[in-house]
Amino acid sequence: MASEYTYKTKRAGFEARPCARPAKIKTGKHHHFPPAYWDDLSTLWVTPRALRELNRRNKANPPPEQKTTGVLHQNIAGFARHGGPDLTDIRGYAHRLRANGRAKETNDRPNLNSSSMTESTESRESWPPSPFDFNFEQHMVNHNLTDYDTGPRPNNLGDIGPLLYHWGRQRAALREFSEHDMKNFNDAHDPLRWEGDVMRAILPAIAGDRQYLTARNVLFDNMDLITSARQTLRPKPIFYDGACPGELHPSVKSSLSGLIVPSKAKRLPVAPNFFFEASPLSHGLGVAIGKITLDGAHGARAMHALQNYGRKEPMYDGNAYTFTFGYNARNATLKLYAHHVTAPATPGGRPGYRMTKIRRYRMRRRPECKNMNRETFCEAQVTFRRIRDFAKAQRDRFINEANARASDVTATGSD
Repeated sequence: MASEYTYKTKRAGFEARPCARPAKIKTGKHHHFPPAYWDDLSTLWVTPRALRELNRRNKANPPPEQKTTGVLHQNIAGFARHGGPDLTDIRGYAHRLRANGRAKETNDRPNLNSSSMTESTESRESWPPSPFDFNFEQHMVNHNLTDYDTGPRPNNLGDIGPLLYHWGRQRAALREFSEHDMKNFNDAHDPLRWEGDVMRAILPAIAGDRQYLTARNVLFDNMDLITSARQTLRPKPIFYDGACPGELHPSVKSSLSGLIVPSKAKRLPVAPNFFFEASPLSHGLGVAIGKITLDGAHGARAMHALQNYGRKEPMYDGNAYTFTFGYNARNATLKLYAHHVTAPATPGGRPGYRMTKIRRYRMRRRPECKNMNRETFCEAQVTFRRIRDFAKAQRDRFINEANARASDVTATGSD
């Protein structure tokens, strides 16, 4: 049974309710994008999932059977110059043979220009390709979500910069994290293979033992989709920090439910603005970048919704209030990203969601070196904890302001 607790501070205008620490929730299945997802892409990349969608469409709409009549051409050279015989009737022939059970297993090379491509051997049910591929990146760009290579940087970088380095705290971290602890960390790091390994072996050493309201591996099934109503992929961060649902004024929670409440589970944290992702060794760094972009955009939108609750016109201050740390287990690198919302380019258009890479910590002096850099590790450790505190302070501030506005409206209505 999860233990209950109540924050010591009270939000403006109402009593904070008790909140249970969420347990880990097992959610999620293989993602299958609807046909409209592929049709809306401005550029289509040849990826395993794109090939799988092409296979599905070919099976659903097989080419019509055609009969050919033998024609004897006396002038073979002239016949060849005009394109040769019409082969449309035999396209996909090997595929039809397999469907009828009359062909052996072959490694036919698919014809990407054909409307009836043979079944790709790249996709396997036991190891589905990641949905975070070039096509999903294109999908996000089409909906004004951009990574750190493009777009404006946050206006409050001057406030974030001092959080990245604190000599006093780094010296304290160096004293607490001995060479023996560093050796144990090295030994735990070598066998890492999955995101769960990072959570068990890496994250506790970086995050420390301070308590935050955190949820792990939760599918954001309650939030409005940030890209398209027909798009099926939702964020599912390794973990995120948020606020207790009881801290929100009922009016705030009700009117902003699709923007700030991630899960349909009632007691999970709300208003997420701090995330952690890890690069799975099975899929590579691109998967983590896609997840970081998607997580951070939803978090930035949540902060923007709280910031503008009760306002007649939304304000876009260009500041980052949402942060994500991404860990690459291949080269022991921790990266910090900031996320902020930008105003629509045209009246009535979509707002923009920008991701900015703030800092990178290489915990190994060289990629081939097995031993970690203790000084860099402690610097990353201090930054992680200070940014986490900063994100919580921004989240609490926006919740207080939104609650105050909601309480004023309630008081005015009662009068």
